[in-house]
Amino acid sequence: MAKVTILKYILLFSFIALYLFYTIRYSLEFRKNIIYKGRIRIFHYLMFWLVPFAWILLIKNLSRSSKGSFEFE
Repeated sequence: MAKVTILKYILLFSFIALYLFYTIRYSLEFRKNIIYKGRIRIFHYLMFWLVPFAWILLIKNLSRSSKGSFEFE
């Protein structure tokens, strides 16, 4: 019984650590983004903390630059 409880705490701590690391790291990286300004930027910061993994992936895909004509064969 005690081993199960310890395992639950280890998994919970691991998830929280991953959540904090991923969210803080991308929030610092997002500060350099010139696409989003003002209230939109605040909204995105809020969503990073509420729905971190899905929202960060969405913003990464939306703000990624597309290939220019010089990059196509």
